[in-house]
Amino acid sequence: MSHCVLLVYAPIAPDTMGLSPPLGLLYLASALRSKSIPVRLFDLRYEENSWKTVVQAVSTSEKCLVGFYCDSENLYRVLHLSDQLLRRFSQVTTVLGGPHVTHEWEPYVRDRRIVVRGEGEYSILLLAKHILEGEKDIRRIPGIVYRYEGQIRKNPPFLGPYRNVDDIPYPDYSLLPASGYYIPAVITSRGCMYGCFFCSEGSGDRLYRPRSADNVEGELIHLKEHYRGELRYLAFNDDTFTASPDRVHEMCDVIDRVFPDKSCFRFFCEGRVDVLAGRPDLLMRLKEAGLVRLQIGIESGNQDMLDRINKRTRVEQVQAVVADCANTGIPSVFGNFICGLPGQTKEDIEADMIFAKRLADLAPDRIELGVSILVPHLGTEFRINAQQWGLELLDENFVTGRMAETCFSETSHLSKLDVEGLRNRFRDEIGDYILAKASPLLSPQKLKELVVLAAESSARSYVVKRFCQFLHFGRVYVMRGHPDYRFLFEVSTDAMPTCAPVSVMDNSVEPRDGAYLINRGSPFEFELTASQMEYYHYFVGKLSFDEIAQHMATRKGIPVSQAQKECEEVYLECEDCMAAVTLV
Repeated sequence: MSHCVLLVYAPIAPDTMGLSPPLGLLYLASALRSKSIPVRLFDLRYEENSWKTVVQAVSTSEKCLVGFYCDSENLYRVLHLSDQLLRRFSQVTTVLGGPHVTHEWEPYVRDRRIVVRGEGEYSILLLAKHILEGEKDIRRIPGIVYRYEGQIRKNPPFLGPYRNVDDIPYPDYSLLPASGYYIPAVITSRGCMYGCFFCSEGSGDRLYRPRSADNVEGELIHLKEHYRGELRYLAFNDDTFTASPDRVHEMCDVIDRVFPDKSCFRFFCEGRVDVLAGRPDLLMRLKEAGLVRLQIGIESGNQDMLDRINKRTRVEQVQAVVADCANTGIPSVFGNFICGLPGQTKEDIEADMIFAKRLADLAPDRIELGVSILVPHLGTEFRINAQQWGLELLDENFVTGRMAETCFSETSHLSKLDVEGLRNRFRDEIGDYILAKASPLLSPQKLKELVVLAAESSARSYVVKRFCQFLHFGRVYVMRGHPDYRFLFEVSTDAMPTCAPVSVMDNSVEPRDGAYLINRGSPFEFELTASQMEYYHYFVGKLSFDEIAQHMATRKGIPVSQAQKECEEVYLECEDCMAAVTLV
């Protein structure tokens, strides 16, 4: 490939189970492809996309533009990789884009390293034509920061034809590694009409720009075709999916047209409690369309704090939405609290713990509550005016810890150690409380449904996380995440006889008084008789239910129909106790 664009996603900690696709890079790649510019995408979370493959692709090109997604977490890895290429290859130009360099760019610009600020589809398109084909004066390419005649120059942003979000080509999933396991994701809008002081999504001039219903429908059809009709779970990842009641109905109608069969399709979305509160009809409409997991922003149970962070929601709205999720039967609702907010005290966080338990009481078998630490992200009000808000920034470049677990700012009332300690205590206390409340309410069927939801969405509830500490349960969870394994309730009656039961490799089996105790010490321990164990020994994925029944009917001298019934009963006992799944 003599001239090409390579786009690289290089996170710090590659976890390859249930990944979100690098949507931003997929959008850039599609924009480039739409103008016949050769492009490849490398997701370094997968071995087939290792850094060596990137270097090899650069080495075989005459001219090459290598683009990196860059946030505050992976910034230093990206700089290291970019420097490697610039030192080794004179024909390469690197470009950085993403939330960190959008707000802080000057330290990272150098010869042959350019920064794209904000939405990059139009900028990368013009930049590729300039670097690879010599077209366009670099001084006329919008939204970039670059070195020119010894000076750093910043060109004003301009979205060009892509200001209308319907004109942006759909993300091209065919560019992802073939071995990749991704949770397909869609954003139905860009920007945000809200301005929460802790969030960069609505900062600056990122105006809310919703896509039309027809355009979203077109992408859903495109995804369905890409997955050959096997798209079972989808994440709508924009913060404003529920921007208004009318928008909710419009999106649900789109989903219904593309995915009319809800038995094999589910989705996740985020929702604003100020839109959903007092509107159980909206939650019911979302559920009817396939919603199985709703994420809401809670942040705090203190109204003064919600006003202080410009959340523009009410405490009672949070309670109303959680209660309505339980009443309408939405399987999972997730909400998050933040520790380390400006002005927050230890007593405030302890009050939030009490509020969190009240929420758990409203929906004990379906609520999931997370606790995060305030991150003073670049571009946010709390970062720009940190001193005014009483925040002392401890590490402005986030190099001393992971974003998800480290306190990078102290308040007038709470030190770094205070915030981290209170966050851990909050997380553990509310987790234990939810588990204690939920466990008595979880029938075997309900628990299996939670495992299915966790496996398909890669979003394990606290209950599932806790139970995964038992080896057999964790193995069932992992196996169910594979497309070839299902619980029996997910299999049609006609297909069931040809499926093969599979007991879990990590099951412990102990003889006891003529019977057998399975998984002793687990909350799911159970007992099988010697006669039932004869069936259990066949549960290794080699024979189908029908074939096992034929064998056992011959061995025991009983009718095949009786053997079929006994086989299914033994299997369901194992499955209900998280000791077996079905190979379809």
